[in-house]
Amino acid sequence: MTQLSVDTPDMAQKTGGKANTGKMQKPLPRNHHRQANHQGEAKRLKALGLLGCLIWFAFLMAPFYWVFITAFKPPQAVNSGATYLPFIDFVPTLEAFREAFSGIRGDFLGPFWHSTSIALVSTFLSVLLGSMAAYGIARFTFRIRLLAGVLFALIGIGGFVILQEYAGLAIPQALLISLAVACVVTFFANRLNLPGPVLGNDDMTFWFVSQRMFPPIVSAFALYLFYAELGKQGMRMLDSFPGMVIAYTPSACHWPSG
Repeated sequence: MTQLSVDTPDMAQKTGGKANTGKMQKPLPRNHHRQANHQGEAKRLKALGLLGCLIWFAFLMAPFYWVFITAFKPPQAVNSGATYLPFIDFVPTLEAFREAFSGIRGDFLGPFWHSTSIALVSTFLSVLLGSMAAYGIARFTFRIRLLAGVLFALIGIGGFVILQEYAGLAIPQALLISLAVACVVTFFANRLNLPGPVLGNDDMTFWFVSQRMFPPIVSAFALYLFYAELGKQGMRMLDSFPGMVIAYTPSACHWPSG
C-alpha cells in the first residue's frame, strides 16, 4: 500500500505557515539591493553618455549639413539671411550646379581636376616614401651622433649665409650648395668617434612623429619663398603641378614606423 503524507498544523508552523512542497527558498544576498542600485546607476550613466555622444555628433555634422543645403539654395536664400530647412525656409534648386558645370561662373572642372590629380600623386608618393622609411627603421639599426646633426645645421645655415651674402650667389644656388656640402660632411663626420649622445631608431621615430605637430604654414611659407626665388631664376614652380606635388608630398607623409 502507498503511504500518503499529510501536512499537520505542527508541520505548517515549522515551515512558516505553508505546506511543505519539497523545495527550499534561498534567501536573497545581503548586497542584492546594492547591486540593483549599481546597475541602475550604470544604466543612467550609459544613457547620459549616449546622449552626450549624440549631441557631439550633431555638433560635428552641422557644418556638413550647412554645406549640403547651401548647395541647393537659390541666390535669394543665400543673400537674404540664414535659412535652415529645405521646402520650409527655401525651395531647393539645381541652379548652382548648372552654373558651375556650364562655366557661367568660371572654369570649375579644370581646377577640380588639377586638385584631384595633385592629391592622388602626392598621396601615392607620401605612402611610398613613408613605407620605405618605416621599413628602414624597422629593419636596420641607425646610430646618428648628435654632434654630427649640429654640424649639419651649422654648415647648412652658415654656408648659405656665406654663399649668399659674401659670394653673391642667388638664394636657390646658395641653399642647394650649402645643403649638399652639409650632407656630405655630416655623412663622414657621423662615422667618427665624436663625443656626445648617439641617437637610435627610437629617437628617429620620435623625431618623425613630432614633425606632425608643426603647422603646415611652417614649411609652406618657406617653400613659397623658395619657389618665388626660383621663379626669378626662370624656373616656374608656383602654381605648377611639380611644385604643388613637391609641396604636398612631405606634408601628407606620416612616416609610419611599423
